[in-house]
Amino acid sequence: MSSLSQLPLPAELIHEVIRHLHDSSDCPTCLQTDLSAICSSSSILSAIATPYLYANPVLVSSHDDDSEESSSSYERRLFALQQTVSKTSALGALVQHLQFSHEQPTTATLWKDVVSATPHLRTLSGVETFFPDADEEEFDSDAASSSFAALSGLTRLQTAVVHDETLTDLSLASLFASWPSLETLALGSVIADDSRYSDLATLSRTKLKHLYFTDFDLDYTRPSERDDALAALPPLKTLSIDYTFGFTLLSVSRFLSQSPLHAARLRNLEFRRQMRKDNTLSDLSATLAAAPNLQSLDVALSVYSKDESATHYYSLDDLPLLQSTSLRALSYSTIYATPDLAIADSGDDFERLLIASLPALPKLEKLCVGTVVKTREDALGVNMWTALRDEVERVGSVLTTDPEALGKGGKRVLLVVEDEVKMEMAAERMSELKRGLGRGGVVCAVSGPEEECVDEEGLEGEKECAGEEV
Repeated sequence: MSSLSQLPLPAELIHEVIRHLHDSSDCPTCLQTDLSAICSSSSILSAIATPYLYANPVLVSSHDDDSEESSSSYERRLFALQQTVSKTSALGALVQHLQFSHEQPTTATLWKDVVSATPHLRTLSGVETFFPDADEEEFDSDAASSSFAALSGLTRLQTAVVHDETLTDLSLASLFASWPSLETLALGSVIADDSRYSDLATLSRTKLKHLYFTDFDLDYTRPSERDDALAALPPLKTLSIDYTFGFTLLSVSRFLSQSPLHAARLRNLEFRRQMRKDNTLSDLSATLAAAPNLQSLDVALSVYSKDESATHYYSLDDLPLLQSTSLRALSYSTIYATPDLAIADSGDDFERLLIASLPALPKLEKLCVGTVVKTREDALGVNMWTALRDEVERVGSVLTTDPEALGKGGKRVLLVVEDEVKMEMAAERMSELKRGLGRGGVVCAVSGPEEECVDEEGLEGEKECAGEEV
């Protein structure tokens, strides 16, 4: 066959068949094999199928049975891809998604060559670290600059994770400015001597929709710089602030007040492992009121001393109700440094407010409350959330702990009580964000399996509570 007119089916229909094959496949390796076969069948079909074949090259095969076979297969595929895209720029321009293997040393050697030859990438995963460690005795500034150049060339990049990186003489602002199409960004544990919180304002010139801070901190002259940076961000659908001190619920409210679009767009808010003494229930009410379309709210506040616990009680008459006509999932956890703090703090101020607020939360479907005790000491005797447990039994209550009871007898809100919620390490959570796979991937450095550990404040593992999509 030498022309499209000689095809047995219209070219548009063949496009649809290949597109359906591409979108419906649940095995990237099998899909790669099928697309390769189509490309080999004729030059005309090859012209149609090649963009699909190179859109998401499979480097990590799901069919390799052992580590030695997997390593050999991966090296062959990676070298072949590197040679192909380096020699044929038209094919490199077709690549949109790449998943490297962080376990293979070949990745560190070749990722920059491949990325530099695939400028239209939208997602990239599996590189352990982009930038060399500045603390290393033989730090290579040229290697750091070439890494920066490779990443800066990805002007169509949509998803990025920058974590556990050292940017010596390189600024986050310059990196963000090179990603105008950026939609999802996760930041954490970044050492950047030439970056400040004010550099986050550069994100206002991107298409950012989802922003995650995890164990994130930059230099600042005055604490208000952090709040100012948050207020300068573009309207977001998802905002997650986890183990990142300096931001407060009041700063989130200020962010939402920037414009009607800021307030209307936010759908998911996570405010986790922050200080309770800096974030009152009044602040929580104000933040919820400032986000009229919020669907998921996950709050976890830390208590470190008895003084914080003692000053946390309120008169219900002094508090505005939690009000939202859109909220579907609410998670609220209290994190205690020691069991004795948990025993001394009944937490019934939040319970009383929440019970009174239930009529003002008509769309609420799931309520998750939890207690975290951050030491390995015996936490027996910690019995939280008694008021909510009692409310379930009250005649006319909308709460139930039985999923089967939802929709019956006025029961519309599923209550989940976790007496000892496990909170993940910041590094573990960011590692999960790093592990993007193929088309759903993220720009990232993926670490190897992490040992269970406890940080300096005794925080372990995690069990998510809200479970809503972000």
